[in-house]
Amino acid sequence: MKAPFVAIADDDAAFANYLKTFLDARGYLARVYNHGEDLLAAARLGELPDVVLPGRHDAGMDGMATLRSLKTAYPDLQVIMLSGRDSAQTIVEALSLGAVNYVVKPTIPTASARSPLENAIKQAIEKRQLVSEVTELRRQVNDDQRAPSGPTATP
Repeated sequence: MKAPFVAIADDDAAFANYLKTFLDARGYLARVYNHGEDLLAAARLGELPDVVLPGRHDAGMDGMATLRSLKTAYPDLQVIMLSGRDSAQTIVEALSLGAVNYVVKPTIPTASARSPLENAIKQAIEKRQLVSEVTELRRQVNDDQRAPSGPTATP
């Protein structure tokens, strides 16, 4: 089984690289994109991650615009919005745009501060696996329904 691919799109290079190191150490394949546009371009070229962690603010494409574009192009993509602040309006907006979770960036990278993000990533990967399994089962059912059932006798 291959390691889940987690994409980080954040203009805070220090935090993004810290997060990459944190995720790599836990067995994920993490890749950092400087801006949402870079992530979208990579996705169009076939580098579609299992989970995306866009920052709320980005020097290039705003995190909400990145979320909107990703969910429009890839509706089943698991996106967890990251932000430095805990704003109810922003959380509601992110979730209404299709984010599966919203995590406030830890100011001090302690084990307890990392736990909400780690739990959110695990849940997103589980959901992605379930969606993939359901899609495959539906495909199998549709194939079975279209397959001829054998010779039919005519009276």
